[in-house]
Amino acid sequence: TLPKRPKPTPPEVARVKLDKEVVIHFDEKVAPLPKLEILWHSPAFFSEGDAAADILASILAGGKSSRLERRLVHELELAQSVNAFQYSLGAQSAFIIEVVARPGVSTDRLLEETDKVLEEIKEKGVTEAEVRRAVNKYETAFVTGLQQLGGFGGRAEQLQRYNHFLGDPGYLAKDLARYRAVTPEDVQRFANQWLTDRRVVLHAIPKTKPPAEQANAAPATASAKKEVP
Repeated sequence: TLPKRPKPTPPEVARVKLDKEVVIHFDEKVAPLPKLEILWHSPAFFSEGDAAADILASILAGGKSSRLERRLVHELELAQSVNAFQYSLGAQSAFIIEVVARPGVSTDRLLEETDKVLEEIKEKGVTEAEVRRAVNKYETAFVTGLQQLGGFGGRAEQLQRYNHFLGDPGYLAKDLARYRAVTPEDVQRFANQWLTDRRVVLHAIPKTKPPAEQANAAPATASAKKEVP
């Protein structure tokens, strides 16, 4: 019995652009290990390049065989963990890489090695096997999410996402098709076009305890150990 209201007009949101690298040094007060975050502006949700960004994120940090995890965590043993993802949004998105350092490793070193991996992809590209593996992982996670009715990734949420951004709640098959269509050339093109030096680099460095505080903490730690049976 409630009358239908006019459909609101989507707002015009201007894209934000960086013309240089922005570097932020942050005094971390909670986490015990340094963390490096690199962020780039990237294509909007469902636009050209969005699917390629998701596939590249998986190639970079989607398991032990991924480029960054293999190089930083297992080969060089510089990082505690790595993560990469396309944070898809309506007007424009953000492609993000996060790396947590091992004790004694600087975020500058993490940045140097991360950039080497990215440059290798820009110059030589990725393999067909890497792309297929990433697509298969995406499809598996996608279908697993659809097995539940609600919640993030559930059927209701997916239907509303398609309806909200595209006006088509039946977009599911087309959504899967855009990932299956991603090629190694698409991934390399995305890396060269979007992952440039126009980015934000965050160095989160834990604050070192004052010498007096460290000296006071040492005996307490030793005493505590003695009390353990």
